[in-house]
Amino acid sequence: MENYNINSNHQLSSMLRNMENIHTIIQSPIDNHNNEQNKGSFKILDIGSSHGRNSIIFLNSILSKIKPQINDGTIEVYHCDLEINDFSKLFLEINKNENSYKNKWNKTFCYAIGNTYKNQLMSDGSCDIIFSYHCFHWCSYEDTLLSGADTLVRIKESSLCPKVKEFNIDHLSTILSHRNNELKKGGIFICNLLIFEKENEITYSIESTFTNIKNILREMANENKLSHREVDNIFVPFTFFKKDEVDIVVKEVGSRGLKLIHSEKTYETWEQNEKFVDSVLSIISHSIKRPLEGDEEKINSIFEEFIKRFKISYKLNPELYCLYMCFKLLIFKKE
Repeated sequence: MENYNINSNHQLSSMLRNMENIHTIIQSPIDNHNNEQNKGSFKILDIGSSHGRNSIIFLNSILSKIKPQINDGTIEVYHCDLEINDFSKLFLEINKNENSYKNKWNKTFCYAIGNTYKNQLMSDGSCDIIFSYHCFHWCSYEDTLLSGADTLVRIKESSLCPKVKEFNIDHLSTILSHRNNELKKGGIFICNLLIFEKENEITYSIESTFTNIKNILREMANENKLSHREVDNIFVPFTFFKKDEVDIVVKEVGSRGLKLIHSEKTYETWEQNEKFVDSVLSIISHSIKRPLEGDEEKINSIFEEFIKRFKISYKLNPELYCLYMCFKLLIFKKE
């Protein structure tokens, strides 16, 4: 992801929007930890850490409540992202940022996990708090039912493959089942999901925006800058959950002890300003480069040409690009 720390303010705003509720809810794992006879370290799992800027701000907030209450105990923070993540940038941010939790409190240690959230990441019953924002809509490039020749992202019901509903239910069930295993009893899991609201017409603008972006790549293929086959294979593996899909999975994991204790919808509209293109590029750059053929120099040349055209198109026709997203915040407690 290109300059994710610099271009992730939209993600940060949604993380911080519910901090007052979260500060109240995390008292449960604090109390549980203090009541344990054989206290180990207080463990926090951060899923989807990227380069760390947003994670640090969130962690600073919750640790300001946690740290004074655990009687000088050790805190361990595990930052997880895919193997392709630049963990060097993550640790530079954690160690060099003077506002980092690691530089604010002693006996606080950090680790990295290069793995997908589709797998269990920690041992059973080991985590006091797990959090993940703007992460679980990301799927695998192997999930080709999410790809489309005419757009980077599929969202309209007319665009979706028939099996997406079953895919979403299985995808979310896997995520929540692993988090259920990882949590201690009394532990808290905080996440948000990208939601598709059929009744809200502005949500359809997301697909139109990504269709317009793919049109730029198609125009380049028409000029033989890259092949049409390469353009066909470019997609951003996002999935959008529907209410009934979420309800089915929440009920199922609730029967196994992972109880939903808070939920609410939040909305984000990406501001139309000079940073808009860079913010979009921070999430789609890898998806565009991935199918391109040739050496590094050729791939970078194609990508730079795409950026130039994207910026010109946005400047001339900003109305073609609108990112309006609905997220559902979910907070669970392990019983």
